[in-house]
Amino acid sequence: MRAIFYKTIRIILFSSLISLSPGISQNISIERQETALADHGHPDTAKVNRLNELAYELYKKDTSKARSYTEQASELSTRLDYPEGKAKSLWILGLITQKSDKRDALHYFKEALQLAESTHDRAAICNYLMAIGNISKELGDKKSSKHILDSALQIAETLKDRSLQIKLLYNISRNLSSEGDYAGALGKLRQVEQMATQAADKQMLRRTYASMAYIFKQQGKITQAMEYYLSAFKICERLDDQPGIFNALVNIAGIKTELKEYEPALKDLRQALRVAEKLDDPGMQSVCFTNMGYIYKNTGHPDALPFLQKALAMARGGNINQTISLLINIGDFHTEHKHYEEARLSLEEALEKAREAEIKFAYGEALKQLSELYHAQRQYATAIDYANQALRVSQEIGYLDLERKSHESLAEFYASTGNYKMAYQNHILFKQLNDSILNDKNIRKITQLESDYAYDKEKQRYELEKASQQLKIKSQRNLILLLSFMLILIFILFYQIHRANRLKKKMLQLEVYKTNNELELRQKEIASATLKLVQNAQSDAYCIKALEKIEDNTKESKEQDIHSLINHYKNKSGHTNWQEFETLFLKVNSDFYEKLNQQCLSLTPNERKLCVFLKLNMNNKDISQITLQSEEALKKARMRLRKKLGLQRDENLSTFIQYL
Repeated sequence: MRAIFYKTIRIILFSSLISLSPGISQNISIERQETALADHGHPDTAKVNRLNELAYELYKKDTSKARSYTEQASELSTRLDYPEGKAKSLWILGLITQKSDKRDALHYFKEALQLAESTHDRAAICNYLMAIGNISKELGDKKSSKHILDSALQIAETLKDRSLQIKLLYNISRNLSSEGDYAGALGKLRQVEQMATQAADKQMLRRTYASMAYIFKQQGKITQAMEYYLSAFKICERLDDQPGIFNALVNIAGIKTELKEYEPALKDLRQALRVAEKLDDPGMQSVCFTNMGYIYKNTGHPDALPFLQKALAMARGGNINQTISLLINIGDFHTEHKHYEEARLSLEEALEKAREAEIKFAYGEALKQLSELYHAQRQYATAIDYANQALRVSQEIGYLDLERKSHESLAEFYASTGNYKMAYQNHILFKQLNDSILNDKNIRKITQLESDYAYDKEKQRYELEKASQQLKIKSQRNLILLLSFMLILIFILFYQIHRANRLKKKMLQLEVYKTNNELELRQKEIASATLKLVQNAQSDAYCIKALEKIEDNTKESKEQDIHSLINHYKNKSGHTNWQEFETLFLKVNSDFYEKLNQQCLSLTPNERKLCVFLKLNMNNKDISQITLQSEEALKKARMRLRKKLGLQRDENLSTFIQYL
C-alpha cells in the first residue's frame, strides 16, 4: 500500500513539472534573450535579429515592450541598410497593431512584403502574404484573401517548408469554412492534423481541433464537436495557452447553450470573460458579451439587448462574422418585441455584410430572420420569398439545421395564406429533417454525460494550477515543492470523493445502457405485434369476404348459420392480439392514454384504438384492414374524433396525435 502511495506521489510530482514546464521555459527563453541583447553592444545585423526575435516572443504578452524592441530593430535596420531585418520588424509591428487597427496592420504587412520582394526572400514573402491574406479576410475581402493564400501555399510547397504549409492550409480551411464549404475545409484540416502530428506542433494541432469542432457543430454533429473541443482544451492546458483556454471555454459554453443548459454555459462564459479581461482584449470581451446576450435573449432576461449592443460596439470594424451574428440577434430581439423598423435595419445590414463577405451560412441565417420579421407583420408573400431564399442557401452549403428551420417556417407561412398543400409538404420535409437530426438523441445524451465529466476534471486541474501559479515564489524549486505539497493534500482529501464519483458515473452509464436496450426491445416487439395484427386482420378479412360470397349463394336454411359465423369472425377480429399489442404499446408510451384523456374524456374504446394506430403513424389502408371498416367509415370516424378533440380545420389529426 505504501509503495502505491509513493508511486502516486511521484506521478503527481512528474505531472506538476510537465504542466509548469511550458510557461517556465518560455519565461526563461525571454530572460535569456534579454540578457544576450544587453551583452550585445555592437550595432550589427545580429542585434537586429535579436531585437526582432524578442519582440515576436513578447507581442502577445507585453505589447508596449514588444513595440519598443520592434522600433529599435526598424531604426537599426535602416541605418545598416538591412532590408530583411526592416521587413521583419514591420511584420511584427503589424502583428502588434492588428488588435487595435486592422487597416494599419495591413499597411505594415504590405510594406514588409515589398521589402521581401526586393531581396527575393521567398520564405519571408510567403509569411507576409499569409499575414495579408488573413487580415484581408477579417476586413471582409474574402476574394483577395483566397487568392493571396493560394499564392503563398504554392511558394511554400516549392520551398518544401512544412511549417509554412501547415499554417497556410489551416488558414485556407478557415476561408472555406466561412464560405460554407465544410467538406473542403475538413479535407484541408485533415492534412493539417497529419502534418502537425508528425511535426509535434501542439499549437497548430490545438487550432486544428478547434476548427474541426466548429465545423461539426455547424453540421449539427454535437458529439464530434464536443470531442474535438475537449481535445483542444487539453492541449491549451498543457501549453498554458490563455487565449486558447478562452476559446475552449467559449466553445464548450456554446454547446451547452445549444443543449439549453444555460446556467452551466453562463458559468463558463464568466470564467472566459475573466481571462479576456486579464488579457485586456476587447475582441474577446465582445465574444463573451455576445454569448451572454444570446442566452439572456433566449431566457427572456432584461439585460439581453444591452449586452448585445455592447458586444456590437466592440466588434464593429473587427471580426466580420461576429458583427453579422450580433446584427442578426439584435434584429431577432427587435422582431420579438415588435420593433419592426429597428429589426429591419439590423437584419438588412447583416444580410449586406454577409453577402459582401461571402459568408453563406450567415447570409442564410439573415434571410431566415428577415422572413420571420415579415411574417410577424403579416406580409406573407415577402416572408415566403425570404424563407425560400434561405432554404436554397442551406441546401447549397449542406446546413441541415437552417434547412430544417426554413421548412418549418414555410409550413407556417403557407398555412397562414391558406395554401395547405404547400404547408403540408413543407411540414413533412421539416419532420423528416428533424427526425434525422434528433435520431441519435439517446446516444448523444450518454456522450454528453461522459464529456461533461471529462470537462469537469480538466477544469478542476486548470483551476488548481492557476491558483498555484499566482503564488509569488522566488525560485523554481520552491514553486514546484509548494505545488506538489498542495496537490498531495488535495489528492488525500478528495481521493474518496473522486472514487465515489467514478463509481456513480459507471452506475449511471449502466442504467442508461439498460434503459436504451429495453427501449429498443419494446420497439421491436411493437413492430412485430403490429405486423401480426395486420396479418391477422388480412386473413380475417379474406375469410369474411369468402363467407359473404358463400352466403349470397346459399339457401335460406343455412344462411343464418353462415351469417353467425361472419359475425363471429368480425367480433373475434376486433379483439385479436389487441390486448398483447396494447400492453407492448403502453410499455413504450406509458403516458399516452393519460395525455389523451387530458384532451377528451369521452372517447369510446374504438376511438382510443384509432388514436393508438395514428400514434404509430399507420395509414388508412392498414387501419381499415385491422378494424374491418371501410375507408369511408374510417374517414367518418376520424371526423368524429377531430370534433371531440376540438381540432381546427387547419390542424392535422395525425400530427396532433403523434405529438401527444
